[in-house]
Amino acid sequence: MTHVIELNDAGVTLATDAGILVESPGFAIVDARRMAVGEPALREARRDPRHTVNQFWQRLSTDSLQTTNPRARTQADLAHAHLLHLWEAVAHDDDEVIFAIPGHYGREQLALLLGIARECPFRAVGLVDAAIAASAAVETPSGLLLHLDSHLHRTTVTRIRGDDMLARDAVDDLPAVGLVSLRDAWVNLIADAFIRETRFDPLHDAGTEQKLYDHLDGWLAAFETATEVPIELDTGRHVYRVALERELLVARVAARYDTLIAHLKSELDGATHATVLVSERLARLPGLLDAIGAAAEFTPLILARDAAARGVLGNEARIRGEGDALAFVTRLPRGTAQARGPASTPSPRTQEAPPAAAAEPSEAAAPAPRAPLRAAAGRRAPTHLLLGATAYPLGDRSLTIGGPGGLGEDLLDAPQARLEATDTGWMLDPLVEDAVRADGAPLHEPTPMVPGQRLTIGDRHLRMELIRVLPSDAGAHGNADA
Repeated sequence: MTHVIELNDAGVTLATDAGILVESPGFAIVDARRMAVGEPALREARRDPRHTVNQFWQRLSTDSLQTTNPRARTQADLAHAHLLHLWEAVAHDDDEVIFAIPGHYGREQLALLLGIARECPFRAVGLVDAAIAASAAVETPSGLLLHLDSHLHRTTVTRIRGDDMLARDAVDDLPAVGLVSLRDAWVNLIADAFIRETRFDPLHDAGTEQKLYDHLDGWLAAFETATEVPIELDTGRHVYRVALERELLVARVAARYDTLIAHLKSELDGATHATVLVSERLARLPGLLDAIGAAAEFTPLILARDAAARGVLGNEARIRGEGDALAFVTRLPRGTAQARGPASTPSPRTQEAPPAAAAEPSEAAAPAPRAPLRAAAGRRAPTHLLLGATAYPLGDRSLTIGGPGGLGEDLLDAPQARLEATDTGWMLDPLVEDAVRADGAPLHEPTPMVPGQRLTIGDRHLRMELIRVLPSDAGAHGNADA
């Protein structure tokens, strides 16, 4: 039997033609003696934040973890443990798996994933872009498709072009709209309401903080049909109650939503025929679907929770490969099945189209290159990273700071952070809890780096700064790029 594993760290799913069998969040708790992954780790994450890891799928690599646990030396070890945890639910040897892959994975991560799969009790027989698979599962008009999906630490916007065949054009990451940061913002809002109305601070105790996170999804679901929701927290000794308004929930994350909306508007600018496809996970976020519809000027299509799996199984023959060197498929026929959720409203950008004609089998495509560094490649873009008293040149790839082979390895024994090139500039991704601080505040997620911004890194409080070094023949006014 063929299974589909969709690698979205907000909820890695394992599905067959019967639907989703298992869904497990990309969380792990690791210390010297124990390792837990998935839902058990999520339910303890706020009680044991020092040992909680939730970026191992995003950072899929052989980078070392700060632990002495022999079963979890690297990020890849946690990914392997999570796949085994998922597979325990089906417990069939020799079954086959097609992976639906997030668009931000590169060649090295795809190769590492196949290596991890070889150590699992199943056989990997295909790799396909998850956005392409989900988009191929539904009927859409000809023209541009924009696929939106949320992950723990980012939202991805996949630009898809084609008529009969859907081909991935570009993938953009928006770290500001990750589910972890959104959930943190809402939990803090709820905690503020308890403090204001009852004088009880639920974040003062790890147990009650965990209860807030455990109940958050249920409270958010209630806002789908209500403008005000009663929130109750039972501490075991007292029951505290507050009421929360939906507009406050949306206002708390409005700046993060605006990042996605601005990007969406730029993608749709000038498009005469476009369709926006929104994952079911993203559509559940309070107020976001309305904002997306307003930006697109038409109602987006909400994809079913198992859309990627259905798209894979409907195109299995085109995706399957043989041997260990599987191709990564980023091109599939346009779908002919109806999407679930609201239908698109005809507008200047959308129109009805006849069913897609039969297409020839697609050829597996190599991973699409990352989008060019539009912001980072400008005239005023930084050219070097100043770490301590040494300036390291920047290229167009990710750079590890600290550890063997990393920048400043003589100053920092272990990897502390990664500087990643994106299409909107440079992002600094902390690899160790509280390793990087900006103005004294620790960074917990990928954060845009602003030229001239000063940060401290590691226990040695090294200064780190993105700078621009002018060529030796630049004039006194630094106009060599003019």
